[in-house]
Amino acid sequence: EQALDKGELPRALFIPASFSADVSAGRQTTLRLVSRPDSDAPRNEAIRLVIEGVARDMALEPQILISLQQMGEMMANVPDAFAVLAVEKGPAQARAQFESSRTRPLVELVTTVPERASTVEEQATAAQLAVPGFTVLFVFLTAQTTARSIYDEKKVGSFRRLMASPVPKAQLLAGKMLPNVIASLIQVVVIFGFGIVGLPLLGQPALILGNSPLGVALVALLMALCSSGLGILIAALARTENQIGGLSAVLLWAMGMIGGSFIPVFFLERFLGPVMRLVPHYWANSAFTNLLVRGAGINEVLPQMLALLAFTAGFFAIGLWRFEFD
Repeated sequence: EQALDKGELPRALFIPASFSADVSAGRQTTLRLVSRPDSDAPRNEAIRLVIEGVARDMALEPQILISLQQMGEMMANVPDAFAVLAVEKGPAQARAQFESSRTRPLVELVTTVPERASTVEEQATAAQLAVPGFTVLFVFLTAQTTARSIYDEKKVGSFRRLMASPVPKAQLLAGKMLPNVIASLIQVVVIFGFGIVGLPLLGQPALILGNSPLGVALVALLMALCSSGLGILIAALARTENQIGGLSAVLLWAMGMIGGSFIPVFFLERFLGPVMRLVPHYWANSAFTNLLVRGAGINEVLPQMLALLAFTAGFFAIGLWRFEFD
């Protein structure tokens, strides 16, 4: 207790000297867990639960033996033909079973400690982090180009001429997405190509596409589609050229910052948490991190790919609903 008063220990467990004898005899005994007022309350509760569990396990065996002995004594005067439990055999058999359970438990727990994801992430090269991050940023910035091209066509009147053709409005807007998809994929090829070929020429580690280049290609395609869908949404909501040029650029850069294009996703998640999931950039960056840094396969990035598809469908649906075709 003096160590507690001096602040040398945050907590202490006091075990009476007769603890083992009292437990074996089935007598009630008391353990005291004393904690300082300034100690960690959640840790105190966790330690209390552990001690309570161990104490119950220690008391269980004597309680069972005493119960069996009492049952045997109660049946001592019963004729042998009706006796099912002998005074000596019951506790002896129980003790033998307890001893066997210590060496051959019915349930065995095997604990494995896999390599922590943070260890893999700490060993990631600059190319594995920076190249995909900037790729996501620049690909989504092309959404502004899609919105600007649609605005310019409406301004000069060529979009109205397209409306005279027997093409459904949804197909018309989908056709406007195609140039942006192609431009976005070209950006991906150029940036990733520089990471693979250009960085080694500058004395930097080359970008490695991980264990699933096909997964990288699929994520890039879905990201390009999502960027194009976002461009349709911007074109539908913007009313002036300044809104498309200035406000959308600020919005896209902010989404890139929140979505992990500047700071690695696995680090930024510690501070922003679920807020990052509100922007498509996060899902694209998360997919690339899993593929390029953690060596994941296509199956392991399916949630991110489905999220990008959902964003694409949502952007396009809202854009189609709010678009002014006149």
